Amino acid sequence: MRYEIDSDNAIRVWNDGEETPFLFQPDWPDGSPWADAAEAESWAISKIQELEDPEAFEAPNYRGAPPSVQYRKIKAEKEIAMQQGIAKLMSLGLTEDEAKAIAGTQI
Repeated sequence: MRYEIDSDNAIRVWNDGEETPFLFQPDWPDGSPWADAAEAESWAISKIQELEDPEAFEAPNYRGAPPSVQYRKIKAEKEIAMQQGIAKLMSLGLTEDEAKAIAGTQI
């Protein structure tokens, strides 16, 4: 991924090899303006790390926010529980597709 910061400190992020950015972030996610280009760049780097590395901290949603992995941990725990539930249903004789349908997911 690559990013650019424009003269208004707005961030654009592209996937490698693509011409159209998939992310435009003119301000902090909470709507507060970036203090300067360095602050915007720091957030852009954090966001790219978050997107590329499932173990990375989430990019902050506001100035001064502490690093957070809580949401990712909760999401991972739910995913594990869902997979365990599907495995249990399959152990009762259901096919994988039937178990997923009952569990309400398309893992």
